[in-house]
Amino acid sequence: MYPPIALFVSETSRILFRNDLIKRRKDTQSQTTLNIEERQENVAQAFEIIAGKSQDIKNKRIIVVDDVITTGATIVSCAQELRAAGAATVIAVSAALAQ
Repeated sequence: MYPPIALFVSETSRILFRNDLIKRRKDTQSQTTLNIEERQENVAQAFEIIAGKSQDIKNKRIIVVDDVITTGATIVSCAQELRAAGAATVIAVSAALAQ
């Protein structure tokens, strides 16, 4: 199932929705009980570009949609992979920002 917020962003902005560029490489524990350092370590290298998709990323502006940004560790991990694959810009969009 696709994140409803990502579909909403796509539909309202008319920006193409893609869920076939990046995937989780390893299972990680829930972030809810972890502090910021533990969250960063938990998701470090947790994502990878799907084989054959680098050309779809190179020189593109990519929007990563997350439901809630708490520490930003997940967004940062995804963004690092996308930038390494040649994305020109990576923007984070979220429904909420935790304090």
